[in-house]
Amino acid sequence: EISELYSASSPTFGCTDTEACNFQPGADLNDGSCVSCEVLASACGEGTVWDSTLAQCISIADTIYIEPFACVPSCGEGTVWDPVNEECVIAIPADLNYDGCVTVADLLELLAVHGTCPPYPEWPDEPTDTSDCPPGAFDQLQQDLNGEGWSWLGEYNTAQYFVSTNPISWDNAQSLAVAYGGHLVVIDSQDENDWISTSVGDEYVWIGLYQDTSSAEYSEPAGGWAWVNGTEVTYSNWSGIEPNDNIGLSNACQMYSNGLWNDAPGDDFLDGSDGRDIYAVIEFSSACPTPDWSCGDPVTYWDYDYATVLIGDQCWFAENLRTAHFSTGEGLAQFVPDSIWIDSTEPSVSYHNESITDCGGFLFENAECTIPAIEDYGLLYNGYALSSPLALCPSDWHVAEKSEFELLFTWLLEHGWDGAVGQGLFSHEVGFNAQKGGYRLHNGAFLQTDEFACLWTNSVGPGGRWLIQFNETTEEMLWLDYSLQRHGLSVRCIKD
Repeated sequence: EISELYSASSPTFGCTDTEACNFQPGADLNDGSCVSCEVLASACGEGTVWDSTLAQCISIADTIYIEPFACVPSCGEGTVWDPVNEECVIAIPADLNYDGCVTVADLLELLAVHGTCPPYPEWPDEPTDTSDCPPGAFDQLQQDLNGEGWSWLGEYNTAQYFVSTNPISWDNAQSLAVAYGGHLVVIDSQDENDWISTSVGDEYVWIGLYQDTSSAEYSEPAGGWAWVNGTEVTYSNWSGIEPNDNIGLSNACQMYSNGLWNDAPGDDFLDGSDGRDIYAVIEFSSACPTPDWSCGDPVTYWDYDYATVLIGDQCWFAENLRTAHFSTGEGLAQFVPDSIWIDSTEPSVSYHNESITDCGGFLFENAECTIPAIEDYGLLYNGYALSSPLALCPSDWHVAEKSEFELLFTWLLEHGWDGAVGQGLFSHEVGFNAQKGGYRLHNGAFLQTDEFACLWTNSVGPGGRWLIQFNETTEEMLWLDYSLQRHGLSVRCIKD
């Protein structure tokens, strides 16, 4: 027995715990060195990593070769652990197949693409905004509409609502809203109707319902009503027996202060069904609407469609202004007799040989009033109409400055009208379509109608406001500056 004891092999000491990270399969006796993997991994210093095969902390660079299993990394095939970024990274950049070694297979893969030069990606010169709406777009919309006489009413179901601060017609409210990418409000439910009625308070307002007289369903008084955005009419809130076309041509819809609806003429804005002023609510489904208007399209302003024309880089009205209202709705004095015109400092308009008996005393813009002189020449405005802080031209337009006329004249000279500037301004080819409206003197007399075009500018010189006077024979434009604000001349609008 003693001889057998001495001839037996010596025991192997080590970690015999199979759950330990440093378990040694050949160990016979546990020497107390067993440690969990979590403890060992946390004990490795920077730049090293625990290798369970070698049962020790080793350099990251050495982990790609682990004897006796060469090319078997400890962080997965072809990768090692990066303790800084805490992720497995490619051990050798040249290891194209990620097997942990650079072999013939990697070289063959590299040779297969040797000599190819893929093109560089084409990057935009400026960053591309992929958002639905650029930052500040709503602020800009609100600022623009505030300048037009509209106040923000609030947000409802993600749409933005504005209300006019001055009485306005249905037609003009819709035209302005479309110019900014919106429309008169479309109401889909009682809740929305109540919200609008409560928000506007004790006012009558236009909404986006109108009677489409071209519709196959049109009949008076209740047939053919439609929303301006084309959506189906699934909700209505007519008052009592409305719609009833009580006063004729009642093809637009207004909301009473109690939220009920009434049909009324769309060009009505200063005299509601009970003598009340009528305002309007417009709606924008997006904070950054995109108007689809371009120069050459008509501009609707106070119920009249003005032709426009692009000349060089300038967009002009292709006819003289003919409105008797400022853009915010305030009226200019009309039918001013000579005895008052001579001393008046009130913003005023006139037309050639006007008479208060024309059109039965209707105002200029009334649909029943078609005065040939206005159709042919537009209206004549005294200087006080231009010096007023209120705007004569519609939103995004203004009375042309002297410098803007000079750019127009330069364009004419450069495009074959040298020595014939006047002829160019009257030609259909250029499209400015000058009109010989003449002018009204400070004493009220009308002169040079059908002889000269006389246009104010929005610029003031040493002697007064600059103006131009020309006809087809004018070779070179001459400027005049008059101190008398009581003259009445034509006006042309130009795009901002």
